[in-house]
Amino acid sequence: MDRQTESIFQLVKEHKGLTLEAFTERARPADTAALDAALKALIDGGYITFFGGRLYPNIRTLGIVPKGERQTAAEIELPRLTVEELQAVLQPYDTDPLYYDPYPIEAEHEPWLRERFGIDLDFEHFDYYLLCGFDDAGTEESP
Repeated sequence: MDRQTESIFQLVKEHKGLTLEAFTERARPADTAALDAALKALIDGGYITFFGGRLYPNIRTLGIVPKGERQTAAEIELPRLTVEELQAVLQPYDTDPLYYDPYPIEAEHEPWLRERFGIDLDFEHFDYYLLCGFDDAGTEESP
């Protein structure tokens, strides 16, 4: 990601839930076309979400579900996980190229999770899922 796009991504992360107007005021772009292109790249790349007229950073986590249960008992954040990186280890659904839906994590994915995030899995006691949502915790402006 280039410097301007990284800067825009950091702004969205720092000020969750900004409207486009508030975002533009904070970004103060010299070139609005470049700003629009960077925002589009971040949305198309699965880094941020535009929902309800507001910008939010996406957050991907590893959901941990005890065997025989349906509720996620815990989640571990998978920071800076890119769609490109996911494509190398996990085939997306045809209708979900940005990995927004839950994806089951299998034993074949464990070496990658251990190497990339230092996570060891216990398939005897737990099921695991890749989860994605947008991070609205601490949103500056209420929707």
